[in-house]
Formats: sequence, structure tokens, C-alpha cells
Amino acid sequence: MVHRVAWRRRRACREYMLEHEISCLPILGNALAVGFGYDGSRLRAGRYYLHTQEPEGPADGVLALFNDGNMMVYTQAQQAVDAFTRVVGQWNFHTLWGFGMSRRQTCQLMEELPQIRYICQPHFLMTQPAPCAVPAEEPLTYRDVRLCPDDPQVSAFVQRVLWECFGHKTPPEIMSKRTRERSPSEIYLVGMEGARMVTQCHIQAWGARYAHIGGVATLREYQGRGYASKVVAEMCRYIWENDRVPTLTVHCDNQAALSLYRRLGFTVAEPVWVLEC
Repeated sequence: MVHRVAWRRRRACREYMLEHEISCLPILGNALAVGFGYDGSRLRAGRYYLHTQEPEGPADGVLALFNDGNMMVYTQAQQAVDAFTRVVGQWNFHTLWGFGMSRRQTCQLMEELPQIRYICQPHFLMTQPAPCAVPAEEPLTYRDVRLCPDDPQVSAFVQRVLWECFGHKTPPEIMSKRTRERSPSEIYLVGMEGARMVTQCHIQAWGARYAHIGGVATLREYQGRGYASKVVAEMCRYIWENDRVPTLTVHCDNQAALSLYRRLGFTVAEPVWVLEC
């Protein structure tokens, strides 16, 4: 039984996600930042849905659709997978993230949409169980993009690195707007070697016990110099100083990134299946 999360279900939805916070963090962080109501003008606003076996029974699955085209699902109950399979076709999305499920269960979500071709990409959810020292050699300096959302040089760097590393094209005005909408805890670091902006990462979701790192990227001509390791280590230091545990997701075939994160003390928590349409 799938329910749209309204005022009377917010507490149940939040409690369910907090109970499974390490897996639900990307979904929970959005809810904590902007609430459960849909507002297309906000960075990560979305529609949240809860599955229960009885009308007022406990939750056993949550689904969220965000206005950037990402859909995220967390459940460990086959009944919830079956129910969500029947409703995902109601929304437009380009990527579906399956947390806590098997590959088969995640792919099942697309069974009612045979007209959509998709690729199932295996990822790892990783966590850093204990603080790890920041690399000592030649530290970078950092700028928080939130403090300079209209700086044309910063904007040009972020646009370029997002295009080179992720294939994302974001207009400057949208990027500035989204930067302003980040919560106070959600820093966005640009790493600089001297006056050159070379690498970045940011807080993607800020929970009660964990903080999720996203957007790790380095300009192509500066890759292989350890810059990503330094900016991630700096972000982890910030997270630990705020009494949270760092988490992130990485593609299973990205051996360079996996080696980097393992050197920084990250370990695999669970698989995550990503359906790219």
C-alpha cells in the first residue's frame, strides 16, 4: 500500500529513514533540507511515498522523486518492491537508485516500463568508520562555493568540471540559485593550488549521524596528482568535526576512485544498483 507522504505521515517517514539512515541518507538528507512537499523551484524538493502493509501500519519502504530527475528507493521488503514497481511509471526520471535491494529487485522496478531501455550500473555505498589524516604533502587551499555564488571564475570552474567529469551542463543562473539553497551544513569545497582551481567536492546530504559526500571531480589536466584525495580528506575532516560519519557512493568499476577512498579508510557498507535510462 503506497501512500503519498503528507503532514500526518511525515513523522513515520522520517523515523523509518532514521532507522535505516546509512542507506537512506541521500533520501533523508533531502527531506531534512527541504521537507516532504514538492516544490519545483527548490534544489532537491521531491515527492515522497511510503509503503505499508496496512493502512496505518509501520513503513517498510520509501520512494522519492527529486526535481533533478533522480528517483531513489529504499526497502528490504519484497512487498514494497512489488508495490513500487506498479507506480514508478507515473513519473518522469532519468536515473533510479536502488538502496538496500538486490540487483533483481532493483531491475524489477522497471518491469512495468518495457518501452524504456536502461543500463544497470553496480555501485558501492562506502563509509569511513574512523577519521583518517589529511594527506600531508603540499595541502591545497579551499573556497566554499556557497560564499561566492556569483563569482564568474568559480562558476566557470564548476561548470567545466561538472561537464568534464559527469557530462552535466548547468546554466550559471541555475547553479547560483542552487548554491544559495544549500543548508548551512552543506559546504561546497573548491580546492586550489595557488590561484588555480583544480578539484571539488560537496556535501550531498546531511543527516543526524552521517553526511554524504558527492560531486568529487578534478579537471582533466590535473588528474593523477592526488588533488581528489586531498579535497575528500578535507571534507571528511569537516564531517568528523561536526560529529558525523562520512559516506559516499562509487561505481564498482571505478578502480581509481575505489583505491583513493580505501586509502582514506573507507570500506564498503553495501551494494547500490543504479538504473540509468
